[in-house]
Amino acid sequence: MKKILITMLIPFLLSLSGCVIVAGDHDGEWDQDSWESTQKDNRRAISQLQIGTARQDVLNVLGDPSFSESFQDQGKNIQVYYYRTHRSHGDGKTTRDETTPVVFVDDLLSGWGSQALNQAMGITQ
Repeated sequence: MKKILITMLIPFLLSLSGCVIVAGDHDGEWDQDSWESTQKDNRRAISQLQIGTARQDVLNVLGDPSFSESFQDQGKNIQVYYYRTHRSHGDGKTTRDETTPVVFVDDLLSGWGSQALNQAMGITQ
């Protein structure tokens, strides 16, 4: 009985050796159509934003950012969301230099782009 069971089990196990299951979001990797479409959509949406818009309303339009950070400065809560808007490297991964920062002060949109980020961080140029 054991020999029959083992004889039947070996081919079954060998047939499974080529199976691979992939789950998740590819750890930030994108296929070309996906990132090109995302960048275009993000650029279009960001260009239509209005200063003073509530943070949640911006999230409803743009969705989750690629990166985010928050800090306090002089009693104000600053949140920066980074959205992929352009390509710098052909490696399929999103890096900060491929994003546009969208800056919120006390949950209201104060600006976007490097100048808005520098202003929120107290950096003058």
